[in-house]
Amino acid sequence: MPWNTPASRAARVNAPEPYAGLGFATYPRPVPAPLLSLAADAPAAPLSLVLYGAQGTGKTGLGVALLRQFAEAGAGDLFQWNVLTAPDQAAPESGECPFPAPCWFERWSRLLARNRREHWDEEGWFEQLEDVAVLMLDDVGAETGTQYRQALLLRHLEWAEDRRGRRLILTLNDPPSQWEAVVGERAADRMLERRRFLAVSVPGESLR
Repeated sequence: MPWNTPASRAARVNAPEPYAGLGFATYPRPVPAPLLSLAADAPAAPLSLVLYGAQGTGKTGLGVALLRQFAEAGAGDLFQWNVLTAPDQAAPESGECPFPAPCWFERWSRLLARNRREHWDEEGWFEQLEDVAVLMLDDVGAETGTQYRQALLLRHLEWAEDRRGRRLILTLNDPPSQWEAVVGERAADRMLERRRFLAVSVPGESLR
């Protein structure tokens, strides 16, 4: 595969099964119009995104599809993409990679599991994110209820605001009226700011 093409960049998005290779064209339901507009503006679109809805409605799949759209559009550092799409670089497996691609997927529960390890390096994690342009955090409503977890999510929100061009894709099951109870007041306030986040409901019956 040639270096640094839309297809080669999309192939480096570390989406887990069964979402590997999923895009807007292969998504099993109509893609919400706001996501199509956001993708059309990539990589210049300034807004981050929150996808919310009942469990199993396809939020993760939509987020991954948008993440791949951003990758195809070249969101992120040109040098990083050149390195990652070089012929001698293996495709990411099971979310593992020596360093994150400019468009990167992470399960919130997996990040918290790392945190529970005695020697987890939080500062090292954010150093790894230095060259990430679009970070997807899946199911940020999981395992809530502690001040530390709320603070960790808030720090990711601040990470996105720290540099122009960075954005987050967040998914959670809870509607906006419950976000304060789930993620904390400060994080909820930022997620509800329209100049920062686009909030999109994902309705429908479960796809599972």
